[in-house]
Amino acid sequence: MYREGIDTFYESYAKRLNEFGFDVEGFCLTLDPPSSRLSFEQLDTLWKKQDRRLHALYKKLQTKAEDKDVLVLFNGSNLHPNYLEKLNTFNAYMCFDDPESSNNLSKPVSKFFDACFVGNIACLEQYHAWKCKNVFFRPLGYFASHVYSNCLTENIIVRRNNDIDVCLFCERQSAWRKNRLGFLEKIIPNFHARGKGWDSGWATHAEMLDVYRRSKIGLNLHNSVGPVNMRTYLLPANGIMQICDNKYFLGHIYELGKEVVGYCDVEEVPELVNYYLSNENERKRIAITGWKMATATYNEIAVWEKQMKQIAGLL
Repeated sequence: MYREGIDTFYESYAKRLNEFGFDVEGFCLTLDPPSSRLSFEQLDTLWKKQDRRLHALYKKLQTKAEDKDVLVLFNGSNLHPNYLEKLNTFNAYMCFDDPESSNNLSKPVSKFFDACFVGNIACLEQYHAWKCKNVFFRPLGYFASHVYSNCLTENIIVRRNNDIDVCLFCERQSAWRKNRLGFLEKIIPNFHARGKGWDSGWATHAEMLDVYRRSKIGLNLHNSVGPVNMRTYLLPANGIMQICDNKYFLGHIYELGKEVVGYCDVEEVPELVNYYLSNENERKRIAITGWKMATATYNEIAVWEKQMKQIAGLL
């Protein structure tokens, strides 16, 4: 739990999973929440010092896990591999922060788990290189509590009034991001962008949903390799045609040209935007097909259900 409110998010997620028929109980592995996750170096130092707070937390976890079959480390942090031998559970590792955080998050611990569920499809091979057991792609997907309209139909997507050409919600303070976003902002006229570093600043959930309802195209870009972020799944789930980077691996998640549009270099984006703004029927066709794929395959229940089936096959 790294910020206020994230506990409510995970509690509501667990509640929905239980309502669907899964037996799920949440456990917060953060010291003195809310606070940032520990790097492995910090975690290892506390472990070797036999930090009283850390061991008290682990003791509570061990008690909670006594009558459980599976432990899923959802965010990939704060559980020392040397403690795993004290647990009788099947231990599943999950991480969505590769490759940027691999060296001090996933790499030191993942190989000690019974299975690894990797959020970034571009990073599966690095888990194999680390000699991890039972490596699976586990899409982040989208959650019912996120900015998402569950009332969409194919007819609504076709008929709704889209007066915003291109939308993007992300920060633009990172040096690597500033140049690319500055280029796009200058060259795309009707470009609605919000987040830290933009003149318009943050958007509320209600404002985001309104923009999604009105947008023709949703842009997506990543720190490095991917795709892995929430936009990958939320944009099509909201009936928006997505133009996303990391084209090669994007094609492993969606069918290129049919459910999503991919690019390799940001300089390709203006031409793609102009083409699909000029070809409305093709844009809407991709938006509808992408929406069908995202809502059927990448909703929170479908993603969890597939993961549990993969684990069940290993038990």
